[in-house]
Amino acid sequence: MVGAGIKPSSLIANTGLKAAVQKLWLDWTDEADAEGFTDFYGLQRRAAREVFIAGEVFFRFRPRRPQYGLIVPLQLQMLPSEMLPLNRNELMPGGNVIRQGIEFDRIGRRVAYHFLRRHPGDLTDPGLAGDIVRIPASEIVHIIDPVDAGQLRGISRFAAGIVKLFLLDQYDDAELDRKKVAAMHALFITTPAPAEPLDAVEGRDENDERTIDLQPGQITMLEPGEEVQISDPADSGATYEPFQYRTLLQVTSPPCCVAASADPD
Repeated sequence: MVGAGIKPSSLIANTGLKAAVQKLWLDWTDEADAEGFTDFYGLQRRAAREVFIAGEVFFRFRPRRPQYGLIVPLQLQMLPSEMLPLNRNELMPGGNVIRQGIEFDRIGRRVAYHFLRRHPGDLTDPGLAGDIVRIPASEIVHIIDPVDAGQLRGISRFAAGIVKLFLLDQYDDAELDRKKVAAMHALFITTPAPAEPLDAVEGRDENDERTIDLQPGQITMLEPGEEVQISDPADSGATYEPFQYRTLLQVTSPPCCVAASADPD
């Protein structure tokens, strides 16, 4: 989506001033990240990833004091979508309304964003849990790809296929477990009177039934009169790979919109 980074091109006619501005820009890009993890173009890469996974991401302009020693006293703070609570909806004094964490005025303009002070999944600083800070909309860049009229928040690109991916993961795990259990059983031996039952590997479940932990290639001694009945579900065989392939194709296919048009001929 952004490649090596979307770069500005100066339209200044003065060659000397253009070179000075370009150098100042390049110097600032190295210090643009408020977290200090990457540069301005790295922020673009992270933003593109967030938009793909979460559907949106926010940036806050953070002016800095001169004593911080920055070339340009401004940095960008990336804020994940989880920090703008979807369940914050209320009518404010004066007529403004908060919808999904975004504050609108009476004519529908975005005037502020109500962010959590910390990520809701971060338990390392419980003292800030639930604290909300109101940030004017002029300090926030909301990166989103709106597709529906009236859409306020972003939608993950995985939304259409997330249930199918979850079920496919469960199926894959079940298939792996089936293969694992099938590989465990090597031999079952029945004797009239086993001299040494394998008490070391035996156990009891919650119903006080005797259980045996399976190991790969295990040979199990049975008590006289005992029989073994093994669950033998049908093998997926040659259908496993085509099923996986078709399911992944369905997950990765983009939404299709077909527009009808009249033939001029």
